Amino acid sequence: MEFPVILDMDAPKVNAYSLESSIAEKLEAIVKNGFLNSRYKDFYDIYVLSEKYPFNYEELNNAVAETFANRKTPITMDTPVFSNEFLSASMHQTRWNSFLKKKKALIPVSMNDAMSRIKTFVTPLLTQTNAPVTEWDLDEGCWK
Repeated sequence: MEFPVILDMDAPKVNAYSLESSIAEKLEAIVKNGFLNSRYKDFYDIYVLSEKYPFNYEELNNAVAETFANRKTPITMDTPVFSNEFLSASMHQTRWNSFLKKKKALIPVSMNDAMSRIKTFVTPLLTQTNAPVTEWDLDEGCWK
């Protein structure tokens, strides 16, 4: 990433994760940790990124595939995190609300609404769908 400059000097360069790599890292942690997941920030970050940025499916899918392969984590939706049991567990609901309050979340969202959007966002990535999806429509909250 390069920053603009005012002075007649080279632009400073800063190494940074792409949004796609950030999502891939967070998603891999969510899948790996399963039901015992307490990284609510990862859920929240994926939710917010899916609300604020359009994504190219191929770029995001490549980042997910590479991250999961590097960490030797199977790419699957078959994880307790995406189950109704996880979503309905009072422990997770309470911790989610505490996380939002503690972090003073700029986008307040219920865990149910966040997980619904996250599932829609990650399902094609974790099921390796052959459906012809190319772009994430952030306004409609779906792949097109």
